[in-house]
Amino acid sequence: MKVQRGERSDALAAFQASFEIVASPNTKLLIAHQFAGLERWADAYNAYSEAAELASQAEDQAKYSTTRADALAARNEITGRIARLRIDVGSRTGPVVIGGQEVSALLDVAVNPGPVVVVFGPESGRETRSFDVSAGDERVVDFATAPNTEPVNVPTKPEVLPAEVDESSAAVPLMVAGGVFLALGAGGIATFAAFGVMTVDHEDQFALECPNKVCPASLRDEVQAAETDKLVANIAAAAGFGSAALGLALLIPGAVLNSQAVVVQAGPTSASLALRF
Repeated sequence: MKVQRGERSDALAAFQASFEIVASPNTKLLIAHQFAGLERWADAYNAYSEAAELASQAEDQAKYSTTRADALAARNEITGRIARLRIDVGSRTGPVVIGGQEVSALLDVAVNPGPVVVVFGPESGRETRSFDVSAGDERVVDFATAPNTEPVNVPTKPEVLPAEVDESSAAVPLMVAGGVFLALGAGGIATFAAFGVMTVDHEDQFALECPNKVCPASLRDEVQAAETDKLVANIAAAAGFGSAALGLALLIPGAVLNSQAVVVQAGPTSASLALRF
């Protein structure tokens, strides 16, 4: 199994693709586990927080009560490996960015020990806070009070009249996006096929070694591995076929707009798109 062999990156990509389709708290929890396995502690902490928050906001909270409890417990276990920031923006509004990623000012944000730069506000009026943190630190980053600034006169840009739309040019983004999703779909289907084969192998093994579907304690780890293989296969199938369908849905209208030839090649593990202008 890829997760047990340390090949967590492929499993992480499959879970992230599934989460893009259905934002399930359970899938976010699996993403957090993969981050932890890769020792990406700050990403793992933040993903555990998001999983717990999603479970709390779900319509059927009882269904995800175990997910929330597991996420909070796992998050507590890695608290000593990261530093936590609380971003205080008061009544002000604007994006908060750490390490190139926008984060929520409503949650504790985990960062890796070392130098940290926090950016707040739109491009026209960004504010930054720079400092160093150590593992286990907790810090409040204050953006609640706006700094004293002099008004800046921004020149008015001349009005730009809209250009005529070339339908063939408008088709290119559709076809490129369609090709990208088709390639992602091929990768997801390939992952589904690989994990599906492992699942079938496990089932054949258990059919011989587990009479009446009752397995000995010595096979407990293998049974858990088989369940994870089956889950990954199901997620990869949903992500793969969903991405492939979305790719085709984008390619078809693009091809209608563009009268030139479109060549798409897709295999079990790869896909390519060629556009002729």
